Amino acid sequence: MELNELPLNLCEPMKRKMRNEFAVDINSILPSQVNRKLTTCSVNWDSLLLLIDLKDAHSQFNSLVVDRVSGFTLVKQTTNVLMKELWKDNRLSLTKIKMLAAYCKIKRNIPYVRKDVQLLRLKSIDHCKRNTSWIAYHNLHHVIRMGDNRLEIYFNDLATPIYIDGNYSFIKKQEETSYQIRSMEEMICNQVNSLFGYQKNCHFNYQSPDKDDCFTDLMKLIK
Repeated sequence: MELNELPLNLCEPMKRKMRNEFAVDINSILPSQVNRKLTTCSVNWDSLLLLIDLKDAHSQFNSLVVDRVSGFTLVKQTTNVLMKELWKDNRLSLTKIKMLAAYCKIKRNIPYVRKDVQLLRLKSIDHCKRNTSWIAYHNLHHVIRMGDNRLEIYFNDLATPIYIDGNYSFIKKQEETSYQIRSMEEMICNQVNSLFGYQKNCHFNYQSPDKDDCFTDLMKLIK
């Protein structure tokens, strides 16, 4: 299978540096070296690779969006604001994802999980940060530990590895958590469909006359 190159819409010296090193080091990219800068951005979640928090990094831009099609984009919106746009338009709202996580007894560091888009949190080195960086698990091929809080990431169909700050153990835990939430959702869908004779899908909104709180909570998970 032929691998593609990540678009390097950077200034020429940085572009040459990245190509000579056969990798992209997120930490070495300065805001002045990124050609594409936006006040607001509509993220393409299907082609997203990384959503990096830059707030408090002495830049007027708060986020770096790394996309397999458009390359690098600096955005004035924070990562939390960009994520809110995703939460508005999906089958499982943030509240429902938290409900699924609760059934799995997961209370902290919940990844964003739905059928076509899965985003894992990247552990912040700065504990004071309130915005979260994310990695697109649905486009992830594999992660290599480079050292303490340093990762080498390979994405599907891309030849270019990306270096970022992050904790390897934390990422592995996020992968496990994502799998647990997906499995819980599938189990609930299968049980409800089995009870009421629906085909296997999670897109109906059955309203039960049963007043049992537990059952009602389960039904709220199905949209």
